[in-house]
Amino acid sequence: MVPALSSNPANVAVTGITLNFVAAQIEQGKTAAIPLRARLAPQQTTVTIGDEVRGLKKTSNNLQFYVNGAAFADLHYKINNGAQVNVGMPIALRNGNFTYSLNNLQQGDKVEYFFTYNPGQGALDTQWFTYIHGVMLGS
Repeated sequence: MVPALSSNPANVAVTGITLNFVAAQIEQGKTAAIPLRARLAPQQTTVTIGDEVRGLKKTSNNLQFYVNGAAFADLHYKINNGAQVNVGMPIALRNGNFTYSLNNLQQGDKVEYFFTYNPGQGALDTQWFTYIHGVMLGS
């Protein structure tokens, strides 16, 4: 007679690694091997381009523009030499920090941008900056 197996699948995340295992228990006190499959979960790395006041954060195919410590902040940008888009950046936490997200960029997309913001002494415009998705450039 073959002993009956009962299995309980489970997933465990351990610092960026996902383990999928099945613990097999054999009736009548017998032991069995435990199949184990490990899969590395993709790490989300965030790259910051800028300083503590203004810039962008890149995570995967998404950008988050930021301006910190301002009374207001506007973002002006163009994607792949398209029409200029001007947006008032929403305040993040009511503490003078503003953010705006662009999502689902493709490899090679070119984003040109500048900020208009008021750090407390009146509005100012930054220079134009260029970001190419997959390559980092500043101008």
